[in-house]
Amino acid sequence: MNSDFKPASFDIDIVKGNTWQEVFAFTLNDVAINLSTATVLVSVYKGCSTSAALFTATNGSGITILGASNNNVSISKIVPLDKGNYIWDLKITYADGTIKTYLWGDFIVYENINQAQ
Repeated sequence: MNSDFKPASFDIDIVKGNTWQEVFAFTLNDVAINLSTATVLVSVYKGCSTSAALFTATNGSGITILGASNNNVSISKIVPLDKGNYIWDLKITYADGTIKTYLWGDFIVYENINQAQ
């Protein structure tokens, strides 16, 4: 059986040292996906490298599950990465062990021209 599921492409542009704040709502056929027992992991990598993530956020460390249906993922974390082009993804691991990558894309960090960071 083939799956036609493909993560949504969502590009991020941010200034070095700024707080990345984003909220994503997860639904399936217009029904909220309850993430209260899931683990969310956001990872940022340099290019298509297979090395370890240079920046991560997860439940309790930059990631909060919100909403009446527990289907909103809130990201709020300072991005310490140097200016450059990166890639990122958002994966959710469900209580039953199922892992799904829902989002991915380019992650562009711009130089902070205010040197008093």
